[in-house]
Amino acid sequence: MQLYKDDTQAATALHAGEMRALEYFYNSYKPLLFGFLLPYCKECALADELIQDTFLRFWDSRKKIDPDRNVKNLLFTIAKNLALDQLKRIRLEQHHAEEAGLEILRDNSTMEGVIYSDYQRCLVEVINKMPERHRQVFSLSRNHHLSNAEISTELSISVKTVEKHMTGTLKAIRSFLKQHDILIFLMALLGITLQF
Repeated sequence: MQLYKDDTQAATALHAGEMRALEYFYNSYKPLLFGFLLPYCKECALADELIQDTFLRFWDSRKKIDPDRNVKNLLFTIAKNLALDQLKRIRLEQHHAEEAGLEILRDNSTMEGVIYSDYQRCLVEVINKMPERHRQVFSLSRNHHLSNAEISTELSISVKTVEKHMTGTLKAIRSFLKQHDILIFLMALLGITLQF
């Protein structure tokens, strides 16, 4: 049997400290609050937790509730504020985790630097053993980010010739990478990107 005919009557009882009034609001608005909070939370468990916190805060502020005002709006305002606070906490935790990750990277920077320098030195040796035109084409492509057509214009050669030089250079580099697969694995593990 329903004890309260509407929110105003239940809010008056809640203001007076009646727990059944809190139960009335809980039963009336829990499903609506869940639907409201889920897009913020993305997780059912977190939405349920925020609903519990919402009703705790609602109960704690019962003496300030004006029964003549829209109590439903108050519930949703409390829920929204709790959800936003939760999102801020999550972002802050992620920020701290990222900073901690950066600290780990800084700790490994010497080892990464040695591996990267060794890799770059070997790669430069491979590229230096190539014909001059291969090196020019490769440099314009990778270092200056020119397209094949732009390289063709720059060096006064056909696009087909540019493609031939690139194919030869990339074939030699691929061969080098296969011979140094353990080094490449270490670089991938440490998150080092290759730059030519």
